[in-house]
Amino acid sequence: MSSSAREACRSEATRRQSVCRSDAVCSGDECETAAESVRQFEQLVMQRPEVLECHSMSGANDYLLRIVAASMEAYEHFLSTQLLQLKAVRSVNTSFVLRTKKFTTRLPVG
Repeated sequence: MSSSAREACRSEATRRQSVCRSDAVCSGDECETAAESVRQFEQLVMQRPEVLECHSMSGANDYLLRIVAASMEAYEHFLSTQLLQLKAVRSVNTSFVLRTKKFTTRLPVG
């Protein structure tokens, strides 16, 4: 298998999901439940090796995750058995990288 085919098989994906905000207006048990849901989301993000990055976002979506999976089936399995099982995750919007035109970690400083 060529390196480009292996790269395509990795199915690197970027996902955004809307999650219950920890600063939402609530009262009593409702607040505790929302805070616990967000804590569970954050714990999953930190523990799962598929999640390479997690960014808290402004705008329509609360978080942006960068996830790597071995195949579409592996991604679907992660999504259905892990991420979508969390009460805090209300929806997921998935985009896949088709081809990388440029990738760098070099900062334009100095």
